[in-house]
Amino acid sequence: MNALMTASLAGLFGMKKLSPLFYRIFAWGGAIYSCGIGIVFLAGSSQLLPSLQ
Repeated sequence: MNALMTASLAGLFGMKKLSPLFYRIFAWGGAIYSCGIGIVFLAGSSQLLPSLQ
């Protein structure tokens, strides 16, 4: 899921006609999401996340 999110953010950054504020909002959203998932794994609470199977 994190790889999918990163790929979609990279696609958004490739669109040059959107405003810089739009890029900033999505970049911050992606960074917060990624940090949140990382904290969940570091805290050993990965059983709270949905299964990939």
